[in-house]
Amino acid sequence: MDSISFVNIVKSTFAGYKVFKSKDLVSLIETYYPAISEKTIAWKINQLKNDGFIFQVGRGLYSLRFLPEFEPKLSLKTKRFIGRIDKTKYTNMVVWDTAVFENILNQSFDKFWIFILLPKQDLETLFADLQQLSKPVFLNPDLATITRYVLSQPESVILLPAISQMPSIQLTDYSTLSIETTLINTWIDFDRYFQAFELDLSSLFKLSFQQYNINRSKMLRYAARREKRESIEKYINELTL
Repeated sequence: MDSISFVNIVKSTFAGYKVFKSKDLVSLIETYYPAISEKTIAWKINQLKNDGFIFQVGRGLYSLRFLPEFEPKLSLKTKRFIGRIDKTKYTNMVVWDTAVFENILNQSFDKFWIFILLPKQDLETLFADLQQLSKPVFLNPDLATITRYVLSQPESVILLPAISQMPSIQLTDYSTLSIETTLINTWIDFDRYFQAFELDLSSLFKLSFQQYNINRSKMLRYAARREKRESIEKYINELTL
């Protein structure tokens, strides 16, 4: 069978799948090339990827659809704010803000929050340092604090302990969250923070998966570290993503 004919078979076989597994692709290859070796199967899959017929979306996961990588961008407000923090003192700082929701959802929110994540032992020192700055700062606030105090502010800074091995992206002298981490953290902290923010969680997940290449394997590994893999996987399946 020539390559073009097999590409058409791949397209027709997986046309109804948003994501398909490597083992299913291997099974399809073996059906049409019974005598093929494992080495040649790997080469054939790489050829399909290199030619742009399939796209990897996780370990052993593929899609027929090309989606761009999400490029996290902090708002100018956040850049100005963290520009006043001594980065040599806080070398492991991870920063993100709620502008990411506006970018994904194409929606404006009345509130604007900056999240700064640091190792737990550094949080109180940073909290003290930030008291002299203009924005209200909250240290690991609970739901009651969010409801009583944070929601009354148009803009707030929230300090949280960083999670070990949290997928992040290095920008300049600080890091920000990958889209996979953003989705997991938002899902886990939805009741605590983002329900009051009036965020539509299902729309955030659906539009993220529709618009960007989400590495499902990376996302589920991080969910497992937060002991939420089964719940997250069930949620994604229920949304038919």
